[in-house]
Amino acid sequence: MLTVFVSEQHQKRVVADIQSRCVQNIRATGAFSSNDLRFHKVQGSQVKGDNTALNGIRLFCKESAQASIVRSIESGTGQWGSWTSTQWCSEGFLKAFLLQVETHQKGGDDTAANDIIFICSNGTVLAGHGQAWGNWGSQSNACERGISSIRTKVEQPTGDGDETALNDVRFFCH
Repeated sequence: MLTVFVSEQHQKRVVADIQSRCVQNIRATGAFSSNDLRFHKVQGSQVKGDNTALNGIRLFCKESAQASIVRSIESGTGQWGSWTSTQWCSEGFLKAFLLQVETHQKGGDDTAANDIIFICSNGTVLAGHGQAWGNWGSQSNACERGISSIRTKVEQPTGDGDETALNDVRFFCH
């Protein structure tokens, strides 16, 4: 099984390392996030207080873009934010991604992963709805047969007033 990842990760503290996969011979064709904003889960910007940004990623596994949903798989997720709307590859499957990560802020508010973009096998780009902190890394190598598994590193709540939630993600190829 080939692993695709980008080297831009944030390692502030010990984090939970969680993996989930599609059933055999099925690939991910859609995603949403949680972002303090959740396709991905994301937390919005906090005027006062702590920002955690990207909290989680959920993938939808289908035999094809036209098939009914087989199963959703979810990375470990932070407890903040709400899920964004689901985005789908119009044809094909998820094959690559880019991750936006903020480096450790040395006394400032850490957010770690802020946003993610997926690239579908037909070239469609599924843009995340995350925050603007940090820098975009380079595009991952492509999973030519599709992404079928996700592994994340998520900081567990510490109560210290500077949480980060999702710190890193790796995807595994079909």
